[in-house]
Amino acid sequence: MREKILETLKEAPIREGFTAKELSKEVDMPQPTARWHLELLEASGKVESSYVGKAKLYKLSRKEQRE
Repeated sequence: MREKILETLKEAPIREGFTAKELSKEVDMPQPTARWHLELLEASGKVESSYVGKAKLYKLSRKEQRE
């Protein structure tokens, strides 16, 4: 599951990223499951998040983008 999320995030818009809802649709999994995996990936440093307004956006960390 996490690998599928990371592969999908590689295709995310560089400046924005995906919300958990958008990502859950892209990888075809329930939104709570996607959010749980995103939080784990963020804790491991593979994903970073930022807020744009009320939306929390996820994208690959700079380290992962270089690999």
